[in-house]
Amino acid sequence: MTASKTQALELIAQSIISIFETIKLDILKSVNMVCAKDFYATNDLPRFDHSAMDGYGVFLEDEGGVVSVQESWYAGTKEVPSLKKGHAIRIS
Repeated sequence: MTASKTQALELIAQSIISIFETIKLDILKSVNMVCAKDFYATNDLPRFDHSAMDGYGVFLEDEGGVVSVQESWYAGTKEVPSLKKGHAIRIS
């Protein structure tokens, strides 16, 4: 079945349920329930800035050329290494 944009929006609007009542319950019993309020984590996890992917840091001028890995740099490390031209830093 193919629906027009208007028909699709009408179907969505008909399926929306308004929530008028709130209850308190154990989180383990909250499957298929909706939170009545936003809640936020009290701590960041991990507790340091991190990248979602590993990679290598290189100078733009070295792009396409051969470089050697001078060292590795790990997420959460406070000291940022100094990159030398013709070299790369492994980021993990």
